[in-house]
Amino acid sequence: MGKCRFAIANFSEYDYTVLKSMISVVEVRTEADWEEVSEAKADVVFVGMDEPDGEPIWQRVTETIRVWCTRSGDAEAEFILKLPVRPDPLSQLLRELETEAAADGASGEPATKAAVKRGRGAASGDAFRPQDSILGYIEKIRDGGVQGLLHARHDDPTFPPPELLVDGASERFLWGGSEAELAALCAMPAEMIRGRQANQDEYQRGAVGLEERPLTQLLWLAAIYGSAGVPLEGLTPSVSVRMDTRATNTGIPLAPEEKKLERLLMDNPHSAEQLVAESGLQEKQVIAFINGCLALGIAHLEQ
Repeated sequence: MGKCRFAIANFSEYDYTVLKSMISVVEVRTEADWEEVSEAKADVVFVGMDEPDGEPIWQRVTETIRVWCTRSGDAEAEFILKLPVRPDPLSQLLRELETEAAADGASGEPATKAAVKRGRGAASGDAFRPQDSILGYIEKIRDGGVQGLLHARHDDPTFPPPELLVDGASERFLWGGSEAELAALCAMPAEMIRGRQANQDEYQRGAVGLEERPLTQLLWLAAIYGSAGVPLEGLTPSVSVRMDTRATNTGIPLAPEEKKLERLLMDNPHSAEQLVAESGLQEKQVIAFINGCLALGIAHLEQ
């Protein structure tokens, strides 16, 4: 999942040494490469709250992901690490932090913009192929009308990853993890994903306690995050795209920037180049939006 930068603030020498050592030990269980940097450059800051100055430092680092580190009591914080550090709780925490760091502050942003910010950076001229991402798995499950289970691939049985349940027949999906984890899963290349067809009993067991959501939402996220603004095969910046149905009609929530693209495409066919010129958005964000519309089948390329 790339490099995650962390800083350790307000720790005793003992706790600092233990945390650094434990990160090195459990790093092999995670997909990220954890690198210690200065507080100003960090994606994640571990703040020792038991030492003096813990509270002022906590308030100072509000612009990044914070971890409340303590030996005592509960805390009103999203991420808490109990001291002294133990491998299993730290391993689970690092997994959660990876998905948060991967989201790259995407909360409140259009999915298209967030996907571009954390994209894989494919070279110019490359094409996005659904079979190289989770989108290919989802399309096969949908087209086959079967039920499937998908999850991120790793070899740590202690903390199994959340499973994505897809029902191709009813065109619904179920997910029990966070939205950041779902975005991270949709952004992974196919070789990082394990998928298999499930029988009815397996699917029902996995579905306990989960709420069904329309498959259109999952297809949208898989196209947006999987492509990160790299055009689908056949799509170039100069090819005109016609939108047949509004994305909002399929239950996809759009940000104001994306609604602007929707209005332009509903009025007349546009190429990505024209949409960039008229909307003022980045080309990759525009292409990610078009990819999503094509994946949903609500737009087509003009000959």
